[in-house]
Amino acid sequence: MQSLQATKSANGALYILTMIRTSYFTGYFFAFVIFCMLAGFNSVGQVALGSPTIYLKSGAIKAPSNAVAWLDSFSAHNDGTPVQVLVSFSKLPSPADKETLQQNGVTLLDYLPENTYTAVIQPNVLREVVMSFPLVGITNTRAEWKSNDFIWYGLTGQKGNTEILVSFARYLSRPEIADFVGKMGGTINSGPLEKYGFYKVSIAAARVRSLAQWYGVTYISPVTDIAPLDQESIPVVKGNVAMTSPLYGGYGLLGDSVTVGIGDNCSGIYHADIKDRIRNFNPAPKSSHGSHVNGIVGGSGNVDPFAIGMAPRSSLIDFLYDMILPATGPMYQDYNMTITNNSYTISEANCTYCGTYDAYSNFVDTLTVQYPDVVHVFASGNDGGMSCAPFLQGFATIGGGYQPAKNSIVVGSILDGFLQAPDESRGPMKDGRLKPEIVAVGVVAYAPIADDEYMWAAGTSMASPQVAGGLAQLTQRYKQLNGGAQPKADVLKTILLNGAMDLGNPGPDFSYGFGVMNVYRSLQIMDNNHYTTGNIANGDSQSTTIVVPANTGQLKVMLCW
Repeated sequence: MQSLQATKSANGALYILTMIRTSYFTGYFFAFVIFCMLAGFNSVGQVALGSPTIYLKSGAIKAPSNAVAWLDSFSAHNDGTPVQVLVSFSKLPSPADKETLQQNGVTLLDYLPENTYTAVIQPNVLREVVMSFPLVGITNTRAEWKSNDFIWYGLTGQKGNTEILVSFARYLSRPEIADFVGKMGGTINSGPLEKYGFYKVSIAAARVRSLAQWYGVTYISPVTDIAPLDQESIPVVKGNVAMTSPLYGGYGLLGDSVTVGIGDNCSGIYHADIKDRIRNFNPAPKSSHGSHVNGIVGGSGNVDPFAIGMAPRSSLIDFLYDMILPATGPMYQDYNMTITNNSYTISEANCTYCGTYDAYSNFVDTLTVQYPDVVHVFASGNDGGMSCAPFLQGFATIGGGYQPAKNSIVVGSILDGFLQAPDESRGPMKDGRLKPEIVAVGVVAYAPIADDEYMWAAGTSMASPQVAGGLAQLTQRYKQLNGGAQPKADVLKTILLNGAMDLGNPGPDFSYGFGVMNVYRSLQIMDNNHYTTGNIANGDSQSTTIVVPANTGQLKVMLCW
């Protein structure tokens, strides 16, 4: 799921919106949304390439024109062991092509621009069949490509064992993985991420590079300690309009029928405002951070009405930090949890790892594909005081790990006067992508803590649950308008972002994303049905006609896929 935005001024015009498939997915969902009206947006279609450039985390390389020679050499000299390679095409294969390639010894894994896949080639590969496809070149993968400098520098000179998070090829079984890890002298530390292909492995530091060379390993990430991101907000983000009774011109949206999951350092069961609506799976003792976050989402204001949350009738589910993520499936199926808030990070104050897309990020994106109704919200972090060369102070300071995921929503922080919080972590990501996507009030947030007390707190930890609560309001409204149907995560994300009020530099930027959350404008998008969805396959195009009324001041379009 990615978002693009375009704006255009017009008076009384008819626009044709045309979209041409450019991504590597076999088919994808898209939504274009506007808070006033829609305007045209064009993208460029797939272009056949001669010798593609392959863009790796470590830099760009040119694909060799060696497919025939490589396959001949492999057939003559392989020892019966599969190999992991990069396979480059002049034109992307279709889903049927991928199936045929797999049946004949080439399993395509993950896409890399341009027109390249990581792949596993079996010893019995059928050269004649494979070469009937538009292959350009085959590049042997290197161990160092499967992680980054944060891992490799950290292992330099390290003695004894280290724990790492290893992504394995999806088609491998756990016994196959355990057998290989055991032969390498390592052990698997069982955890809930295993069913998604991510394993915590304890192994001698000196053997990590050898482990990375195996054809079944796709990526290696560090295992680090998780840290919480802590350091009159509802009217600022126009949540008060959503909450106010229809008798007084509002919507009366209080989070009824919506369940929000909270991953944090403790549960919110220690406060009267929220304990009666929490299903608690968090074993940690009481602490201020987790209670405060729960209260910002769903506090009822029973003891102090000034501390009412964004969705005071929502149901809450509490887990310890990132344990909420592998529980997404069961919590969605059993309790209809469709939003999670995650005010923590696995990587603080480390410029080398900031913005790094890794196994944790990929895990979040995998969850979105498997459970498309569930949207995951993360705090951007509070490392805005750092300087990560060559960027200006505060930029490129969002931690690696979960935050760089492509299908989540990352939230930055502002004061209630629309000024940027000085400690807010900002983008870009290592690959240049925009984060945070949106901002909310994270300074002087007043909410419950344990023992029926309240306190003021600051940090993106406080901004993130405000957005999660805003999403609960939007979810309730969508269900009202659509016969109880649940909105897809990408629809909800697009409506939220395109309803935001722009701050800072005109248009999206690395400090404010698409702007400050404005629940009221997002509700108008829903009420006026100013969005559309669809699916499209590789190389196809679709057109949508949109009538723009005369005297429209600004037209704002967002495309999400």
